[in-house]
Amino acid sequence: MPSAALSPLAIALFLVPAAPLLAQTAAAPIDRITLSSGGVAQVHRQVQVDGDGVVRISVPATQIDDVLKSLLVRDPGGSLQSVTLDGPAPVDEAFAQLPFDAGLLGALPDLLKQMPGTRVRVTSGGRTIEGAVLGTQTVESKQGDTTLPQSTLSVLTTERRIDTLRLGADTSVEVLDDGMRERFATAVAALASAGADRYRNVAIAVKGSGARKLGLEYVSAAPVWKPAFRLVLDKAGKARLQGWAVLENATGEDWNNVDLTLTSGAPVTLSQKLYDRYWRERPDLPVVAGAADRPRTDEAAAFEAAPPPPQAYAKADQRLRMAPRPSAPMAPAAPAPLAEPSGAMAPIAGASEGPVAQENLVSVSFHLPRPVTLPRGQTLSLPFIDAEVPAERLAVYQPETGSRYPVSAVMLKNASGASLPTGILTVYDAETGFVGDAQLPTLPVNEQRLASFAADRKVEISSEMKPEQRTVKISVSQGVLRAETLARRVTTYTIKGAPDAPRTVIIEHPRLPGWSTKSEQLDSTTPTHQRLRAQVAAGATAKVEVVDERPGTAVYALADANAQALLAWSNAPADPALTAKLKQLAQARAKVVEAEQSLGDVDQKLTAQGENQARLRENLGAVPADSALGKRYLQMMTDSENTIGTLTTQRDKLNDALQALRKSYADDLAKL
Repeated sequence: MPSAALSPLAIALFLVPAAPLLAQTAAAPIDRITLSSGGVAQVHRQVQVDGDGVVRISVPATQIDDVLKSLLVRDPGGSLQSVTLDGPAPVDEAFAQLPFDAGLLGALPDLLKQMPGTRVRVTSGGRTIEGAVLGTQTVESKQGDTTLPQSTLSVLTTERRIDTLRLGADTSVEVLDDGMRERFATAVAALASAGADRYRNVAIAVKGSGARKLGLEYVSAAPVWKPAFRLVLDKAGKARLQGWAVLENATGEDWNNVDLTLTSGAPVTLSQKLYDRYWRERPDLPVVAGAADRPRTDEAAAFEAAPPPPQAYAKADQRLRMAPRPSAPMAPAAPAPLAEPSGAMAPIAGASEGPVAQENLVSVSFHLPRPVTLPRGQTLSLPFIDAEVPAERLAVYQPETGSRYPVSAVMLKNASGASLPTGILTVYDAETGFVGDAQLPTLPVNEQRLASFAADRKVEISSEMKPEQRTVKISVSQGVLRAETLARRVTTYTIKGAPDAPRTVIIEHPRLPGWSTKSEQLDSTTPTHQRLRAQVAAGATAKVEVVDERPGTAVYALADANAQALLAWSNAPADPALTAKLKQLAQARAKVVEAEQSLGDVDQKLTAQGENQARLRENLGAVPADSALGKRYLQMMTDSENTIGTLTTQRDKLNDALQALRKSYADDLAKL
């Protein structure tokens, strides 16, 4: 264990000077950044090089995978030689070449103990010894009333003599072995950089001629920039819309006059651990000892195989050529501030110079007109939209919520000239101030969306729905009836207006799949709702009626239909001749049903007589045949037999009549 008395010991390492660099080394600062709402940043760096050179950048360790995945090198007059960086664990790798670990650097006796055979020159207490380290020994030494550990070094000199030296507080060690000294210096240098373990240094070597600007570009993870909008409503159907971007510098480097662009879109972003090391596991092959099996005897003659066809290998050298950055259109002038309302608030301050918006294939970009300076880790908020847009105040009723109150909303039309990303929207009234917050949905150019910001408890809305089902047409073919039906839902919304001001009410009536909607107040349609518009005066009550309809078709076999269904179908819209035939069928079917009921009544009576006879036979077996009770049972048996005979005759007649009625019904059915 290291001694407390030896902790101040110093190690003097005399290192050879580093070889001079063959190429210039330069750092590439960030000069342009594009922040995406997809959570990534496209970072651009630029540096001046002359001839061959090595460009170094420092990036956070958490972003090194992204750099390895996406780095582009733009060199107009040269070529890329290599991209190098330290491994994931440079300290461990450096000390892996040494007989000790970093934990022993502060304990000289233990350190020397791990260096047997290494040639050193050690000085302590005015005495110097030189030789190959044999080891150290630490013993307890008493100095007055205090017991302290005392270490002694043993070396083998060039004269094959063993010298010892007591190590004191003034000990210095010079490593004489060149290889050990180089590895020692490398490990200490790696240890010195371990404090900056949160960053990784990347070296990009290029080869070229002449002075030129070298560009580096990569995509890395970044905090999502957040849009936050302000909307100031006036009474003229207009509104002032300001969009502010909230963003952070998480690149690990200060931004100094950086050209900043914000993009809104939904790119697919993936990551992969390219910086980590992956080792493929190989199965162990056991060592086989002993005699090998006798090889198979080769008994067949060998024929020369045809040579394989020649293959041509073409090598293509393809360079990535990027289109030049399109020149941005002139930024639109910021709108004039809204007129100051009488008696109170000052007009809204606009942006001094608005960003340049550009519609891309799947996104929109906002390029800031001036460079941005932002120290690492800090947050910045700046405007990227400032425009006057059409806005209509509405009271929006959403039946699915279960509330009887609508919500105050504004219908915004995007007349800003650029698609707007989704974000939080703070709504102000030009006269009264803050009225609520809303979520602004993604809003393409010239489209409009609703933004709801408060509950309107001065307006109450109730609804009543009446379902209906009716048959609209009947047709018959080959004994099958086809009924075309119409299901209807009649919904009436009753609106009790605000007592102090008129309202424009929008009712978002749910759309039902397969249903059509009719209403005189139908205003617009969304994928999920039908919007009904109503103007309600102050203190007034209005009604809005909407009818949902869904056609349907039902198929029935007339042979199985009952009289009630046939009679109902005869009253449905159909050809007059078909209506008359259906009524006849209904009457015929009613006769068949009546005959079936009569036959069923007789069958029930026959069943009852059969059960009665079984009871009588059981009773006859229990009493003497010549007894009065036996004679009575015998008479009852005779009467039952007579009744069964009469019922059987009646049943046969009813069954014949039923079969005749069924045949007649089938004949009438076949004539349809």
